[in-house]
Amino acid sequence: MDALAAEAEGLHDWKFSTSLSAHCFFSGVKCDHELRVVAINVSFVPLFGYLPPEIGQLDKLENLTSLKLLDISHNVFSGQIILPMTKLEVLDVYDNNFRQHTGDLLGV
Repeated sequence: MDALAAEAEGLHDWKFSTSLSAHCFFSGVKCDHELRVVAINVSFVPLFGYLPPEIGQLDKLENLTSLKLLDISHNVFSGQIILPMTKLEVLDVYDNNFRQHTGDLLGV
């Protein structure tokens, strides 16, 4: 199986929908009772590619203002990621190809 086929399999249920709650049923996504995303876990999917600095603005999207957990570990992401998300409690970026150390991601 090639990487694209594996990626497609890992997020097979991430499809466009006009339903206001569809995102809460995507694999790896957990929502609160108000349909806000509180956790995204896409570890071991596998996903790959460059993550732009704008990824740090995820909490500005309407349904991601309550994001507390972001797990993108064990994928093949690259780039320089800066995450100033104020409510983020858990960030797991282990086993990727980022250009800085995890402590630098959070300003530690």
